[in-house]
Amino acid sequence: MQNKQNKSILRQWGLPFFLLIITIMILLINFSVTARKQGQQRVEKRLEDDTKQYSTMIRDELNLMTQTGLPVASVLDSLESENTIIISDFTKSVCNNSVAYQVIYADKNGKGTDQNGNRVDISKEPYFDASLKEQKYGYVNADCVSGKSAIVSMIPTGSFSNHERVLYLYYPTERFRKLFRSAAYIEDSFFALALDQGKIVESVGNNIEFRDSDNLYNVLFGESAEGEDVQEIWHMIQESKSGHYVLKCQNRDMYLTFAPIKINNYYMIVGMNNDRVQRLVKSEWKSMRQVVLQLLVTIFLFFAFFIGINIVNRRNYNRQNKSLEQKADTDLLTELYNKIATEREIKEYITANPQKKAIFFLIDIDNFKKINDSMGHAFGDEVLRTIGTRLKVEFRKSDIIGRVGGDEMVLFLKNIPDDSILQKEIERVANFYQNIEVGEYVKYKVTASIGTAIYPEQGTDFHSLYTEADRALYRAKKRGKNCLESILNEKAEEKQT
Repeated sequence: MQNKQNKSILRQWGLPFFLLIITIMILLINFSVTARKQGQQRVEKRLEDDTKQYSTMIRDELNLMTQTGLPVASVLDSLESENTIIISDFTKSVCNNSVAYQVIYADKNGKGTDQNGNRVDISKEPYFDASLKEQKYGYVNADCVSGKSAIVSMIPTGSFSNHERVLYLYYPTERFRKLFRSAAYIEDSFFALALDQGKIVESVGNNIEFRDSDNLYNVLFGESAEGEDVQEIWHMIQESKSGHYVLKCQNRDMYLTFAPIKINNYYMIVGMNNDRVQRLVKSEWKSMRQVVLQLLVTIFLFFAFFIGINIVNRRNYNRQNKSLEQKADTDLLTELYNKIATEREIKEYITANPQKKAIFFLIDIDNFKKINDSMGHAFGDEVLRTIGTRLKVEFRKSDIIGRVGGDEMVLFLKNIPDDSILQKEIERVANFYQNIEVGEYVKYKVTASIGTAIYPEQGTDFHSLYTEADRALYRAKKRGKNCLESILNEKAEEKQT
């Protein structure tokens, strides 16, 4: 009887279970293949994004150099007579405040003065254009003064007057090597800067041999490359498109990514051994493969395929859900809490700690609109990122730090044991903004106006604390900014009077 029951159970569940196992195996194999394909796509996108970022970095340096020279060109154009000393002073200031190693102010015949006050003649230089009417870039393999390879920004001043002079700013292409010498995968990759006709002017890396006479076509493609592949890549480059391609270069399979610098037809090229790319792909989907193997072992050993699938799916769901919640709570620019998350976290603390002291700081960066208007929104974003990073380093992980407006931040310090610690924390926050400088080339000292509210003395909910801190912030701004206002200040002033 028992045997009959066993056979009945086997007949009832055996075939469905076997079919289910086969189905699950097929699904898992398909999942593994899909995961590998997605891993390939993620690696390709990451490498292409890196190349775009590198090209943007070069373009930003060139444009920043040009922007530094524009007001100088305007001032020099307004001079009523040529004065070598004045010209030298202004052109030298461009060298001191940008990446330009040389600045020349010349007339339409190529006769001019450099930043050291020396007379120079650039009329024979390949970039010289006597009929130049608008700003543009050119290239020189060896300039006539220092013999360096340079990308030249040419700013005509004839638009300001009838002087018909041009300000020449020289960006050293050797800087390209310094920028990429510390790149993460420089050991088995190369970085190259190519100009309009594919001429490689600078390169760094160990994978490809470059010579002075080389151009992009000869070095990367050569006679061994397939004709259609070469034409496709070349058309993409000529049309200023970014992309990637796997091609045999100098007897090795290279994974190439390229992106336009968007100045003339200059291009950023990154090449990596294709074997290295495949290792990155394997690393990308390695964790997925382990999940697949664990599921198969669990199914065959314990016959708990439903439980196993449910556990894995639930774990992935929770992980993704947690990641989405974190992203939803995070300010993308500063990586602090956003406004909604900041308010929620503070309310949760107040609910859980009705008697414990805390301090609510409302911080407003001084003259932030002026920073954006005078130094650019990119620099303004860098100011916010720097302050966000410094705040996270300076204060505890348990404290609440958030960005609640354009340049407005909230700092909520929890669990203040007594008034002496409260005073020290207020002084620490006030001193925090006394030594913050932002900028790689031009250091900008950032200050802030700060208002405070003490919980629960000045408020027992988020709205009342924010209101009190906002009033204190208003008083700080009224006092001339770059200061902190709190109820302790008021009490101290009352005692003095």
